[in-house]
Amino acid sequence: MKTWILRCSLALLLLSPVLTYAQAAYEVKLTDAQLLDDRVVNFKMRVTNTATGQDVPPLETGDLAIYQDGQLLTDSQMVMNAITTDATHPTSHTIPFDSQNVLRASGATIGLVTDLSVALGDPFIGEVRAAAESWINLGNAVSPNDPESIGLFIPRSSNSQATRPANAPEFDRDHNKIIGVLRTEPPRDGATNLYGAVLEAVTATAAEAKKRGTDSYVIVFGDGSVTPDSAGLFSQIVDIANKNNTIIIAVGIGKPENLDKATNQLPNLASSTNGRYVAGGADIRPINMEQAYKALVKPVNRTGYDVAFVHTAPRDDKQHTFQVKVTIAGQTWESSTLPIPTDVLTTTSEFVPLSQIQKDYMLRGIPAAIILAAVTTALATATRRRPTRIDPGAGK
Repeated sequence: MKTWILRCSLALLLLSPVLTYAQAAYEVKLTDAQLLDDRVVNFKMRVTNTATGQDVPPLETGDLAIYQDGQLLTDSQMVMNAITTDATHPTSHTIPFDSQNVLRASGATIGLVTDLSVALGDPFIGEVRAAAESWINLGNAVSPNDPESIGLFIPRSSNSQATRPANAPEFDRDHNKIIGVLRTEPPRDGATNLYGAVLEAVTATAAEAKKRGTDSYVIVFGDGSVTPDSAGLFSQIVDIANKNNTIIIAVGIGKPENLDKATNQLPNLASSTNGRYVAGGADIRPINMEQAYKALVKPVNRTGYDVAFVHTAPRDDKQHTFQVKVTIAGQTWESSTLPIPTDVLTTTSEFVPLSQIQKDYMLRGIPAAIILAAVTTALATATRRRPTRIDPGAGK
C-alpha cells in the first residue's frame, strides 16, 4: 500500500510542471466606464490570452463577477452583451481598445520566404515570384478592415546580404507594397541559405503575431536545397514553430531532381508543424495553393463585452470602486480596480440591451431608503434610490 501511494505521489510530482506550464494566463481589460441614469454603470471589457494576445472564446454571464468596494454583487444586478466579429462580419460596434477604434476580425500574420537563388535556374525564379504574389492575393479579400500582415524574407547567398529587403524591412498590411518589392528584388548569386531564412522568418513572424494577437504562418517557396551553413537548423525551426503554434506551408518550386533529393526538408518541415507541402508544376500549383490556404489560414475573431450593473454605493462624496473577476477553466483572473463614475451620461447607450436597461431603470427605479450597517446615522437616515433589479436574461 505504501509503495502504491509513493508511486502515485511521484507520478503527480512529475505531472505537475506539465500542468502548470499548460495553464494559460489571461488579462481582463476594462475601459469606457460611464454612468447611465443615476446608478447603472456601463463599461467595455475584453479578456485576452497573454501568450497569444487573442481574445478568449465568448464568455457567459456566469463567468463574470463584479465587486463593488470589494463586495460581490449579485447576478441580478448585472447584464452582459457579447460582441463577436469574424471574417463574415468583420466590423462590429465601437469597442475602443488599443489602436482599434472598432472591434474587427484580423487577418493572419504571414512570413513569406522566397528563394530567388540563381541556382534555381530558369524559369523557376519567375515561378517563385509569381507563386508568392498569387499567395498574397489569396488573402486580399480576407478581413479587409485589418488585413493580413506580411513580411518578406529573401534567403542570403552571402553574409553581406540582408534577409529582409531594405525597402520592406518590417511586416506590412499594404499588400501592393510587398508585391512591388517582390517583383523588383534582384536574384541572389549562387546557393542561398534557405533554412537560415526560414528560421529567421519563423522567429520574427511569431513575435509579430503575438503583438497583433493573430495566428502565424510561414510560407516557403523554393526547392529545399541545403547549404553547409543550413546544417542542423531543422530541429531549431521545428521547435520554435511548434512552441509558437506557427504553421509552415512549403511550396516546392525548382528542378525535379532537386525537389526529389533527400536533402529537401521542406515536406518534413511542413508535416512537423501541422502544415502542408504543396507540390506540382506551374499549371496546377495555383489550385493546390488555394486549397492549402483555405484549409489552413484563418483570420482571428475578436470578442468584446458591453457590461452594465447597478451599483449600490452610498452618496457620501467618497470615491467608490468596482472590479471584475473572470473565471476560466476553474481559475479566476482579476481586472484592475476602476472608480465608479459620478457624472450621468447625457445620451443613451448605442448597445442593446443596455439602452433598454436605461429605459427600464427610468420606469421602474423608485426612491427608497438603503439601510447600510456600516454608515453613520446621518447617512442611514438620508433618502436613497433603491437599486433596480436587472433581468440577467436580458443580456443573452
